Amino acid sequence: FYDARLPASVCNAHDLREWLKQNAGSLVMQDSDLPTAQDLSHDFPDSITLNGTRLALTYLNAPGESDDGVSCIVPASFLPMVSSWQSDWLVPGLLDEKVRWMVNVLPSKIRRLLQPYDETIGLCRSRMTPGRGTLAQALADAIYAVRAIRVPIDGWNEDACPTHLRMRFVAINEEGKELGSGRDCTTLASLFAKESAAATQAKRPASQWHRDAITTWDLDELPSQVDVGKAGWPIIHYPALEDKGDSVSLRLFSEASEAAAVHEKGVCRLFALALGKEWKRYQSAPSLPREVSLYLAQLETTAAALGLEIGAAALRETFTAEKPAIRDEATFRARFKSEQSRLHALHLERTRLVLAILQTASALTSTLTKAKDIQQSTSESILDQLAWLVFPGFAESTQLAHLKEVPRYLEACLMRIQRCKINPPGDSRKEAELQPVWQRYTDFIGSDKITRVDKALLSQYRWMVEEYRVSLFAQELRTPYPVSSKRLNTLWGELADNL
Repeated sequence: FYDARLPASVCNAHDLREWLKQNAGSLVMQDSDLPTAQDLSHDFPDSITLNGTRLALTYLNAPGESDDGVSCIVPASFLPMVSSWQSDWLVPGLLDEKVRWMVNVLPSKIRRLLQPYDETIGLCRSRMTPGRGTLAQALADAIYAVRAIRVPIDGWNEDACPTHLRMRFVAINEEGKELGSGRDCTTLASLFAKESAAATQAKRPASQWHRDAITTWDLDELPSQVDVGKAGWPIIHYPALEDKGDSVSLRLFSEASEAAAVHEKGVCRLFALALGKEWKRYQSAPSLPREVSLYLAQLETTAAALGLEIGAAALRETFTAEKPAIRDEATFRARFKSEQSRLHALHLERTRLVLAILQTASALTSTLTKAKDIQQSTSESILDQLAWLVFPGFAESTQLAHLKEVPRYLEACLMRIQRCKINPPGDSRKEAELQPVWQRYTDFIGSDKITRVDKALLSQYRWMVEEYRVSLFAQELRTPYPVSSKRLNTLWGELADNL
């Protein structure tokens, strides 16, 4: 505008004043001089829609202030629903800036491998689907896809992100009065949601993805995922049936893996309800020998709890384990009709296995207590192994294929005790071979990386370690497949590649 009107000779304040005396009004802008307004409604939407509910968004450029950036105005009763929204994706107009910040805060040894940054960020953005999973996981996956570099997502701390690159939530009551605000919606929900839930329950709009007290499959087909709203892009959630004890509830989940795990338990509950009075028999406490009852007391559990665990596991193995997920009534009824006859045999098999394991574990504990002539390190190693094999809940959580092998593992422990008495140095040498492959597993289980690993590979590694123990301490019991520290290292490498 100014270049087109001011001559090149005007280059100081005096010349400008003299020129304006002869050209008054020449620098007054008209509407036609203004640039065409951009449509920012997609990049910076004025609201989001979650499950049919419109929530206002406001924007403020106020660096250093508590309300800097994007604010989402949320009625207090809707805070729990909003907590499941992957708000770390913000809105389209801010995503590129946040991704650039995330790349910039990576350790220099990783960052230098991502050059040129603009190209890397552009390639990553083309592979990222906003709203599906966390932003950190999506970016880490994209970086691996375009640069073959594994980035640990625990290096990205959302709390360390610049204020304007984190969604701010403002909780309001029915009258629109602000109750509180902050960047953590879960905290706000714990403070204000329950307080206002009763008052707004009657006014809350009905949702096809929110139902309670379901006792039979009277639902339409459940899609694997649904688009529940907009935040400049689709918001994808995953419907699942959630077990509530005497019924199930239909809910939405923001993570596909969580929804799948919850849904399997919910479907099993519907199968249990379909069995009617017959199900009570499968939940009853088994008859236990005295030594097993005493051993259960040491585990701080009871025969009644054991009965519930065995029943739940048998139900899962009968109707859902290693089978396609059930998402419609026809499949549910067909599965019930075709598999119901297997339940009794599976329940009986698991019951016998669990009782045999508990008897052997009890005998093993007694043997260790009486064995005063074995080294302490051996005793501690066996007790640690036993704690990972037999614990409150093992009767339900251990898959049948692995449960069948546990008696052999316990027998190997008994043989190890006898051999340790004869050759303590030999036992120590074998324990030194075992420790590295076992320690890295236990360390990993306690880390936050557990949520990102291939669960099938991790389970394979865990049980291969048990076979490795057999090969070290009781070779004559044999293993069902070749096992060695080299094979375990190779499998662990595969796990690391998938992180």
